[in-house]
Formats: sequence, C-alpha cells, structure tokens
Amino acid sequence: MKLENQVVSLELSKELKEAGYKQEGLWWWNCCWSGCDKKGEPYTLLLREKANGWEDWIAAPTIAELFEQLPKKIGDKTINVHKVLEGYEVYATNQYGASYERFDYNLANAMAKMYLYLKKERLL
Repeated sequence: MKLENQVVSLELSKELKEAGYKQEGLWWWNCCWSGCDKKGEPYTLLLREKANGWEDWIAAPTIAELFEQLPKKIGDKTINVHKVLEGYEVYATNQYGASYERFDYNLANAMAKMYLYLKKERLL
C-alpha cells in the first residue's frame, strides 16, 4: 500500500489542523519555503525528524493515529469501519441503523472526515 493511502490528504490535513487536531505524529506535509502554498510549490510528505528547521508543517495523521482519536461510542452508537466496493465507510450505528456516514477511497481520509464531522457537531 502506498504511503499516500495510509495518511490523510493535504487538503484534509489542513482542515484537521484548523479544527484543532493535535499537530503530532509520524508523517507530516511540509514545504521547505515559507508561504509555499501561495507560490504553488508542492508540499512533500516527510518524516518530521528528516526536515528539522523547515517551515509550514502540517500533521498527516496515519490510519492508526486517527483510529486512536475517534471515540468507541457516541451515545448509544458504536463507530464502525467497513471496506466497500470502491473505498471505505466510517459510520456510527445502533440497533436502529447507521448515521454520521463518511466515505472516501482512502481509509485515512474517511476517518478524517468522521473526525471533522464529530468535531463540528461537538460530539468529540
């Protein structure tokens, strides 16, 4: 599995940062020049320890790191992760059915979408 499929995309990583997700972890989106995003310079996925001193760090959470941040339950609903034909679903369910469904082709992104939804709805 490619590394890009095991971490959250740059776009969702930026949303997580804005939502207050702790900027910790093994992998980071980084640009070596200040303001690189505005200049069109690409961000690179790096281990934090390999680029000390560079600017514009954004945590790129892994599947495992996000899994630890999601609650086991939301009220009477449990969090579920399923592989479906074209990607992954993360949702909450109880005996009455599923809710809070989030889908993406990348499991880390699907989990990030669930985290962002729960944060927005003040369920975390």
